[in-house]
Amino acid sequence: MRTQFREQWILQIVFLLLNQNENRPMPCMKVKIYFISAAAALLAIVALVFILRYNAAYYCQRASKELAKGDTDNALADYDKAIKLKPDYFAAYIGRGSGKYKKSDPRGALADYNKAIGLNPDLNHAPDLAQTPEAIVTNEIAMQSLALFEAKDYDKLDALAANLRSSKERYADGVWKLTCAYDGLVPSNGSSDEEWETRLSDIGRWAVAKPDSITPQVAWANVLVAYAWKARGAGYTVSSEGSQLFGQRLIEAIKILNEAKTKKEQCPMYWRVLMRAALGAQLDKVRFNTIFNEAIKAEPDCEGYYYRRVVYLLPRWYGSEGEWQNDLTVSADKIGGENGDMLYAQVIWNMNQPAYFENPFREDSVSWTRVDKGFAVIEDKFPDSLAAKIERARLAVLFNNAQAATNYNRGCVEDEKGDLDGALADYNKAIEINPDYVLAYNNRGNVKKEKGDWNGALADYNKAIEIEPNHVLAYYGRGAVKSEKNDWGGALADYDKAIELKPDFAEAYFTRGAVKQAKHDFAGALADFTKAIELKPAFAQAYVARGNLEKYKGDANGAQADFKKATELNPKNARTN
Repeated sequence: MRTQFREQWILQIVFLLLNQNENRPMPCMKVKIYFISAAAALLAIVALVFILRYNAAYYCQRASKELAKGDTDNALADYDKAIKLKPDYFAAYIGRGSGKYKKSDPRGALADYNKAIGLNPDLNHAPDLAQTPEAIVTNEIAMQSLALFEAKDYDKLDALAANLRSSKERYADGVWKLTCAYDGLVPSNGSSDEEWETRLSDIGRWAVAKPDSITPQVAWANVLVAYAWKARGAGYTVSSEGSQLFGQRLIEAIKILNEAKTKKEQCPMYWRVLMRAALGAQLDKVRFNTIFNEAIKAEPDCEGYYYRRVVYLLPRWYGSEGEWQNDLTVSADKIGGENGDMLYAQVIWNMNQPAYFENPFREDSVSWTRVDKGFAVIEDKFPDSLAAKIERARLAVLFNNAQAATNYNRGCVEDEKGDLDGALADYNKAIEINPDYVLAYNNRGNVKKEKGDWNGALADYNKAIEIEPNHVLAYYGRGAVKSEKNDWGGALADYDKAIELKPDFAEAYFTRGAVKQAKHDFAGALADFTKAIELKPAFAQAYVARGNLEKYKGDANGAQADFKKATELNPKNARTN
């Protein structure tokens, strides 16, 4: 509609250009010049229209303005046009992802953000999902710190740390840039012990050269604590040697931190390192709380302190079920307002990793509403942060998955109890929340099949297979529906696929045998019933089916033996004939 209006407006200008002097007599030469000028103007305008209509950047820019004004539908349409004109336009994918998120489509948003990341290798790093511009700065600070350290340019290294301390610059996830300067000096876990020891010795010489500076002291302790955790390992069990090294290195780090605290200059990262050491040293809650309270007194909104506290309060360490969630809520409430919401979101962001839990919203008392409000603040303060956009979408997907799982699990219970209508309602809700929920489609197909809705069941099994082409239960269920619809060929194909995917699937052999029997392939049916019994010796129905087939073929002894076995397994299978 807008394009049509714009073209009419251009045509009106052209008409005025051509006719502005139509009543004024002109000499021949002037007429020629006039028409040449008009034609040139017309061509220029047509060229402009062409350029605008076939320029991806134009649509992307217009979409950005529309999105800022809240015109999400038109913005999405323009981003679509930009992507159609230029399929590798990563900026359009980022914009469209933001639009999809605003339209409550976090999965679509996440897909677009990840597409943008794949298209632009300069969008560097974020855990397992993203490559973000923030990480470019992170890496630059870390590399700069290490380069200055290796050059023994301690004055510039101190100046770098001092500048980052005073500016308090941080990333969208709340991590201070100062952290990057310290962590840049920590060797990788793949480094040899010799490399770690050399690094520690070199930092010790830096501390001697700059006795009044707190920076080498914190750096020294930071590397020692990391070295201690390297010795311990990430598992729940620790070797005796690893445990001994862990303790020795932590004690040494804490001694260095105690000395650092006496310096005139203070450093916010001192508390971050101390809290990590305290976790490993198994400090009780009273002493840990003392450290935490001193830390937040110095820097009340430093996300790293709250993150370390949450880790300490995890049930696997020193907290009880639900304790860290309640404690985080109290801390965020104490800060209050937008900053409190932002801190809450940042902590959940940094906790959202496999080392802690699969899905934070499956934990009690984690508020998605507050997380989302916090990310709204984060995106306002860090509008160029792709990492924030991606994490917000990822967490939204996880929240939806958790909500969908609740409905799915309830549907399973209702299904088992025979409440088909209740189960159907919950499976519907699970799919509404998570349109890619394969298990919900499969189970809903089972319920529809049980209710005699063959077409509905078939549609659900088809959808499950579309999402997950190797979903064995969907092939099995679809085979059963096709059997009910007398589509023997289709049923056999589905049972064949189910058995290919799961060769020990006794039920699939049994149902395939029934189809073969219906098609008068008695030898094939007998082989399948026998295979089902071989895989599942207590399969009473398979004995009955094989007995009936043996009786039909005149094998009275075989039939009698199978009927007897079926009756032993289930008295309901007793025969009177």
